[in-house]
Amino acid sequence: MEPKITDFGLSRSFDGRKSTILTINIFGTMGYIAPELLEKGQISPKSDIYSLGIIVTKLILGSNEIITENVRRNLIFIVAFSCNMLPSLGKSTFFCHPYR
Repeated sequence: MEPKITDFGLSRSFDGRKSTILTINIFGTMGYIAPELLEKGQISPKSDIYSLGIIVTKLILGSNEIITENVRRNLIFIVAFSCNMLPSLGKSTFFCHPYR
C-alpha cells in the first residue's frame, strides 16, 4: 500500500495581492474544511494547511473516527492532542499556555 495525498489547491485562482478570497458556494468534505471558510466564506492558503493538518492528525493517530464533521470538536481535539505531544517532544508549551 502506498498512500498519496493530493489536491490541496484552491479551487479558484488566488491573487497574491489579496490575503483572502470570499465565496458563497463551499465545496468540500465536512471535517476537513477550515472553520473560517465555513463561518465567513473566506478562502486563503491557511484553509489548505488546516485540511492538511486534519489528514496528518489522522495519519499520526491511525484512526478515522477521531475527526468528525463538528468543526468545534475537531479544534478542541487538535489543540488538546498537540498540547499533550509538545512536552514529550521537548518543545515549548507556549502554544498551549499563551498567558504563562
